[in-house]
Amino acid sequence: MLEDRILVWKIKGGNREALRQVYEKYKGDVLTVAQSMVNDKVEAEQILNDVFISFAGAIPYLHFFGSLKNHLITCAVNKIRGRIGTEMYRIVEVERHGLVEPDSDVSRRPTGADEESEIINNALAEIPPQQREVVVLRLQAGLEFSEIARIQDIATSNVQARYYYGIEKLHSILDRIIAE
Repeated sequence: MLEDRILVWKIKGGNREALRQVYEKYKGDVLTVAQSMVNDKVEAEQILNDVFISFAGAIPYLHFFGSLKNHLITCAVNKIRGRIGTEMYRIVEVERHGLVEPDSDVSRRPTGADEESEIINNALAEIPPQQREVVVLRLQAGLEFSEIARIQDIATSNVQARYYYGIEKLHSILDRIIAE
């Protein structure tokens, strides 16, 4: 955390290399969270870019007291909420427009090299948005329940409940996909 504070101090002083270091250090975390939440690599990369453009523009005004990683992930979550509101799932949008039948194997079966990751992302896409956000922030971003509660502006016990129900649904969906 001290390293991050030094990097932010250098960035405030106009050091572009420090900004690049922050980007390199946290781009993977931000991209993983974004991709898991929107289930679309291109959109996730755009969110990553938006987060770091906003971060760079806000540097003169930036005063955070937690970790830089959590700050950037919170920014990503807020960007995602702003972009797609309550409809967080690309698969639902595609199905609604009739491009893929809801029960079609296309919406659930991976075709890429990273099959396991794609299966998990497709399963996550079926979980309600609030539960999905908690599961992703806990498992992929490694945030504590109290940190997620702060991001979502709800009680820690509500975060824990959303996590529990989200994990239960995720297990059920994965069991169904594996059985197919």
